[in-house]
Amino acid sequence: MPEAQVESKSRFVKGLNTYLNPILIDDQELSEAQNVYYDNGCVITRGGYTEINSVALGSPIIGMYQYTQPDGDTWSIFKTAAGKVYKMEAMDGTMDEIGTGYNSNPPCFITFVDSAGTSIVIMFDGGIPQKWDGAAAAMSNLLDTGVGNAPNNRYAIVLNSRIYACGNS
Repeated sequence: MPEAQVESKSRFVKGLNTYLNPILIDDQELSEAQNVYYDNGCVITRGGYTEINSVALGSPIIGMYQYTQPDGDTWSIFKTAAGKVYKMEAMDGTMDEIGTGYNSNPPCFITFVDSAGTSIVIMFDGGIPQKWDGAAAAMSNLLDTGVGNAPNNRYAIVLNSRIYACGNS
């Protein structure tokens, strides 16, 4: 069997062709491109990635959210399959645990301004909804005034300054 020949091209002016079989495309077309992007006939190498946390969390991340308060303070919030929630400020790699003992359901996070005017992030995952205001050491149960804990729900949206939640099974 003859040895495969590799040919190097520097301009792909006809772009990406995903419609035809790769052996049928023109020499100036790409059939597939990995870790690059195509711009004006040129293939440009992507910039790659930077590891932000050198210490393993011990469990896969199943949910991420960027929580930004009105004053601009920002945290990245992560939930793991082990039921732990972490916050990270300034993308410096330092992750602090702000919750543990939750289920392994992927979360739905929302940002909401409560009746006291405080911006909070709320996590819905089928258990008791959890809230965090950016200052507390840990998340706490979201309370429903006069009733106790808010009902268990999986999904939520904010519409007209109200939280609509569903999926409690």
